[in-house]
Amino acid sequence: MAITEKTRHRLYQRLGEVLGEEQATTLMEHLPPVGWGGVATKHDLQLVRSDLELMRSELRGEISELRIELRGEISELRIELHKSLQKMMVTMFASMVSFSGVLVAASHLA
Repeated sequence: MAITEKTRHRLYQRLGEVLGEEQATTLMEHLPPVGWGGVATKHDLQLVRSDLELMRSELRGEISELRIELRGEISELRIELHKSLQKMMVTMFASMVSFSGVLVAASHLA
């Protein structure tokens, strides 16, 4: 027999007749709002806990891998930036030397 709100109400009324309203209310409050099939057991909770632990472990591994990848990419970016700065410095130095040569030549012409 399926437990419905109607059958629960009938039970509550009958308990009220036999035990009194206060005791009937106390007893009904200790019953689950649905059938016992909807109540989680300790075993159910242990399975969920195990799943969560597995997911936590996998997530930690993935985060660790991401950190390693990120460190490698940051290292590559530093190398590229260093090379770019070296090229820029050489270019600026060559430009300054060329401009200085132009100024020296212009000053001799004047």
